[in-house]
Amino acid sequence: MLGLEELSERDRATVRQARRLDRFLTQPFFSTEAMTGSASRFVSLKQTLDGCERILTGEFKERDESDFYMIGAVDDLCATGDEDAA
Repeated sequence: MLGLEELSERDRATVRQARRLDRFLTQPFFSTEAMTGSASRFVSLKQTLDGCERILTGEFKERDESDFYMIGAVDDLCATGDEDAA
């Protein structure tokens, strides 16, 4: 297994993009609210697919992967008032 530093810059960008997508797909489900303490949110299929597309097209390449964890829709990330980081 290669470490991230051993990959080409293009491959590193692909890994970072995949990690953002992985974190984004970790949604705050209603069934896990009691265990996680995170408020649950409904995210429609359309919002989820839109978020995936926006991540995959590089719209959020400057954002840290942790910004996407348990956010609900990508618009929730933008609503934090930190749009300039996108």
